[in-house]
Amino acid sequence: PVRLQLELMDFYGKTLWQKSETLQMEAHASRMVFSAPFGDRVKKYGPEKIFLHASVFRGDSLLAENNLFFAPPKKLVLPHPEIKYSFQQAGGHTLLTLSSPVFVRYVALLYPEDTGVFSDNYFSLLPGKSKTIRINLKQAKILFNSGKIRFKALY
Repeated sequence: PVRLQLELMDFYGKTLWQKSETLQMEAHASRMVFSAPFGDRVKKYGPEKIFLHASVFRGDSLLAENNLFFAPPKKLVLPHPEIKYSFQQAGGHTLLTLSSPVFVRYVALLYPEDTGVFSDNYFSLLPGKSKTIRINLKQAKILFNSGKIRFKALY
């Protein structure tokens, strides 16, 4: 079994609605497992100010996640990104942990001199949650501090 977690929230992290459901999922198959009218909630909070975060877990392992929006991208009222970061060394890799108190859409990690060095290089940050990226480069922290590795966000 897997657990479907749905959370309607604003871009500042306020949970407006949530639901969790345990499901049986077959491999290599797709089917609708949830449907609900969100029209009243969307109207109440404003379609350009909220999003639905959907995630699927098996035990504590995240299998998939997606952010669904109720307005076209150019109409979203995204807050100014406030990204904090820290580094750790673990098993010969550098771990970069990013977090933000607000939703940050499309964070891109950039290192023009090489490809395939990040465990994930393009993602969104949920408000109040952290995202840890493994960097497969020696001296990653030095390269980051010198500006050779950098990140940017859609804003």
